[in-house]
Amino acid sequence: GHLRSLCISKYFGSSHHSVVTRVVTNIIGMKTFLFFCLLSVLLGSARSVLNYTNATLPTVTSTKEVDMETSGGKLNIVTRTFNSSVNKDYPFISCSFESATPTVNVHWSWANGTQFTVDQDFGTQSTTNTGGDQHVSKFSFPKFAEKGASIVGKYKCVIERNTTFYPSVFTAPIVKMSDKDYRSSMEGDVMTQSCTIAAYPDAVVTWSKDNETVSADGTRIVLSNNNSTLTINELKKTDAGLYVCTAENQFGIGQAYIKLRVKDRLAALWPFLGILAEVVILVTIILLYERKRSNQKRSQEEQDTAEVNKEEPNAKDDSDVRHRPVKT
Repeated sequence: GHLRSLCISKYFGSSHHSVVTRVVTNIIGMKTFLFFCLLSVLLGSARSVLNYTNATLPTVTSTKEVDMETSGGKLNIVTRTFNSSVNKDYPFISCSFESATPTVNVHWSWANGTQFTVDQDFGTQSTTNTGGDQHVSKFSFPKFAEKGASIVGKYKCVIERNTTFYPSVFTAPIVKMSDKDYRSSMEGDVMTQSCTIAAYPDAVVTWSKDNETVSADGTRIVLSNNNSTLTINELKKTDAGLYVCTAENQFGIGQAYIKLRVKDRLAALWPFLGILAEVVILVTIILLYERKRSNQKRSQEEQDTAEVNKEEPNAKDDSDVRHRPVKT
């Protein structure tokens, strides 16, 4: 009678018990009704102790003011990193369950069944009794600040091969692009730039150039890998600018940037051409100097020869005078 009253109160409220009882017993029979009611109560009780908890990795944001060199002005870039100084407790996911046995087999994996190594590098597992038949299995991430990009996502907690939970590790987008602020490409070349994103749920990724949205046309400008990779074919001088990769999900946004400089294809030749021009000028000067010097030498030799030729007749006359025979 108590179980019947409990079931009727659960499903139909506390009033009109006699009317509801007659209706139910007339339609399906009291035994059938009590069977399904008891099953429902037991399942409801099980649901009250079987649950799981998600984790959200702590992050910290900073804003950096960056110059837009080609268009002028400045742009605020929001960068985000994992923050390990928020509290002393490591982020963890868990599944709670009820078991009369002191030792319970709990297996953790990715939601798709992919296995991972349980260690200090990735994550550690522990199962404890929280009182009575209540147990909690925790999977903690001691190195989340270093490994955050590889640990976010949905997991699977399987208890004694019977009960399965799917807790998740969430994070706002952490976006990285390059260690350098600049990159240079030649006019007419292909430029490919990617940004790596750690986010769960998956983030919506967009690109901008000098604070204007970059739209893919499928031919010259292409976005791929869920928009995380930007490719520009046949670069033009006008493609130079500040490019920002922005990722956003329900937990926030993260950004990274790169400044693109597009060089004239002949720009690389200018130093060589400058050196070549210097060499040509120097060689020309040397040749002109040597030619002038040669002309002066030739002129001097001609002058000396003329003077010698001029002196030779006088010398001949003197010789004739000295050797003329004397008549007796």
